[in-house]
Amino acid sequence: MTIYNKNVCGTNLKKIRQHSKLSQTQLAAKSQLLGLDIDKKIICLIENDKRHIHDYELVTLAEALKVPIGYLIDGLPTYMCD
Repeated sequence: MTIYNKNVCGTNLKKIRQHSKLSQTQLAAKSQLLGLDIDKKIICLIENDKRHIHDYELVTLAEALKVPIGYLIDGLPTYMCD
């Protein structure tokens, strides 16, 4: 069983962001356009399991990445993995 310090989706967020070929700065910008107050540093902290993520942030990040919210929690389906 994996023990998480701050969140369960940081690793998946990073994988999906990279799969989408977005930098942390680009993801922050897309999220900001959707109304989320977030920057590269916050995304880095979430991805590295050093910051909690709020439910509204999860919703907006999923929308910015154009993936179902479940992908951030459970990961990409195997057919989408590199």
